Amino acid sequence: MNIKTIVKIIVPVLILALAFGGFKYQMANKPEPKKKMKQRIITIVRSIEAELVRDYSFQVGGYGTVKAGRQVDIVSEVAGKIIWVNKKLKTGGKFKKNEGLYRIDDTTYVTALDAKVATLKTKEYELQKIEEEAAISNREWEIWNDTGVAERKASPLVSYQPQLEAARAAVKSAQSAVASAKNDLAKILYKAPFNSIVTSESIEQGKVIRVGESAGKLVGTDRYEIYVPMAAKDAVKLTFADDEDDASSGYVELKEGLDSWRWSIHAERILPDADSKTGMLQAVLVVENPFVQDAKKPLLPIGVSIKAVVYSKAKQDLVRIPSSVVREGNVVWGLSHDNKVQIRDINIVNRQGGFTYVNSGLVGGEKLISSDLDGVVDGMTVNTGQMNNMSKGKSGGAQ
Repeated sequence: MNIKTIVKIIVPVLILALAFGGFKYQMANKPEPKKKMKQRIITIVRSIEAELVRDYSFQVGGYGTVKAGRQVDIVSEVAGKIIWVNKKLKTGGKFKKNEGLYRIDDTTYVTALDAKVATLKTKEYELQKIEEEAAISNREWEIWNDTGVAERKASPLVSYQPQLEAARAAVKSAQSAVASAKNDLAKILYKAPFNSIVTSESIEQGKVIRVGESAGKLVGTDRYEIYVPMAAKDAVKLTFADDEDDASSGYVELKEGLDSWRWSIHAERILPDADSKTGMLQAVLVVENPFVQDAKKPLLPIGVSIKAVVYSKAKQDLVRIPSSVVREGNVVWGLSHDNKVQIRDINIVNRQGGFTYVNSGLVGGEKLISSDLDGVVDGMTVNTGQMNNMSKGKSGGAQ
């Protein structure tokens, strides 16, 4: 075997031997991997603070219909020709109490009164004559019966008793007739019974009006009433009273586009009958003097649907939180000073405008979790720092 052949055989064997030896060395001297500690993941949450609200008044709202507090038909109580009509007696015209609306020709009623007065004078004269005759008759009876024996009373006819009673009754009847004639005469001028506005009229000068015929309708301007459907649970929070100072107060608001106007109201009464379909009560709210002119307000229209807000007179300190942080079952997720979850039961007394009002279970300034989480356990640790830094400058409301 020549040298060339030997080299060809030995070189590959040496290469394989070296490679195998290197592999064995690396396997024997490979470094051990470092053990990593398993990190505990802490949930990041947002939080808000519960707010203490002092002297909170319950607010009850709704929509109601504006109605007149008083209204009356202009009905004539005497008949006759209309000789004068107030120029304001037209729809929209306003009158003060006892201001004249129209007048009827008084000729017939003056004549009737004169006749009744004349009759009364006659009856008074007749009564006076009978009284004098009765006095004479009684005196004669005393003279003719002055015998010293037991005194005897004169009979009714001798003392003119029946005649006197009849004459006095006739005078009284005549007096009543005069009073009635005066009353009829006074009715020829129809006056506004209260401060009012005309909502309809059907009268004109020269027209002959009959007794009981309507000449229009007046609506009182001293007060309007707003009838607002209200749940019993809301009605019991309010105070209803005739005296404005004793009643719950609030306002009604009329909106038109971007403009709105308010009138002060007070809660006067609750109607006795509930709605048969909804079970709602009818609260009556009163606007006093709705026609007091304010250049910045329109007139409050009758029949319009209007928003009403009433506040309770009783006040109390409550804690306010966003309604979104209240969990199922009326609980909240509180945060302790060391960022541990505290599942708290709360007592809710009102919900309004996206907020919930609580009278137990929380105090003002306590932190609450506003984030939505799964698997919340009482006492679990959470992280508020990173998330709150991310939301810095934003509202603390619930997400």
